Amino acid sequence: MLQPQQIRPGMRVITPDGQRIGNVDEADQFGLKLARDSTIDGEHHYVAADLVQRVDGDTVLLNRRAQAIMQGHGGHSGGAGAVDLHKLLPWLLAGLLALILLILLLKDRDHAAATPATPAETAAAQPAVTPVALPNGKTVELAPNTLAYDVQGFLASRDPAPQTFSFDRLNFDVGKADIRSEDRDGLEDLARVLKAYPNARVRVVGYTDSSGGELPNQQLAFERARSVAKMLTDKGVADNRIEAVSGGESNPVASNQTGQGRFENRRTELIVLSR
Repeated sequence: MLQPQQIRPGMRVITPDGQRIGNVDEADQFGLKLARDSTIDGEHHYVAADLVQRVDGDTVLLNRRAQAIMQGHGGHSGGAGAVDLHKLLPWLLAGLLALILLILLLKDRDHAAATPATPAETAAAQPAVTPVALPNGKTVELAPNTLAYDVQGFLASRDPAPQTFSFDRLNFDVGKADIRSEDRDGLEDLARVLKAYPNARVRVVGYTDSSGGELPNQQLAFERARSVAKMLTDKGVADNRIEAVSGGESNPVASNQTGQGRFENRRTELIVLSR
């Protein structure tokens, strides 16, 4: 990388084969400006930083890429040891411009990374949640229109039981009863709510789509319900308050003729039996 502090005005600038193209007028991290009275055409010319190989005494030595550019675009002209800087200039300027653009892009990226999001941006990026006070003295943040939010509202009300709720996000992969990682947060919220109402009893009902046969589906649906119940008990809900049952492929909520419909039918429901 070019070190501007190593370069002084008046230093010679030469190619690897010893051709002098001018003397330094000034230098910065982007490259060199050649003194007007040292160039063949009497004009300022710029040498991009990536064309400098090293500084040697009072000489700035360019690299072979610079020489290849000159040889490929005009060679020498005007007398012994002279280089056609008029033809070299566009390539030097292009290199300098590319370097400046890269630095500006990196600067903008670092600025964006360092700039904290505004409260409005943060709120827009996250789902809205509401702090809900539970009867055990704890507070839980729940997103409205989610299962945990709706179950909590029912348990805090005087509405009669039983009451059935559908898990808003909980679905299963084909032929699987494993809880997906993206569904775990919702079950953890539900467990917090159920622990706050220790007299509530619930039933978890698992369902499948119509593929796979009725008897296998009965077993698979039960395994799904059991997976949900087990996660709730693992999170502290007493196991004698939860029962798991199979709904098999009965009561579909969507058509089993489409992939999306089958996905929706691989669902789980929660029935609050008493509170």
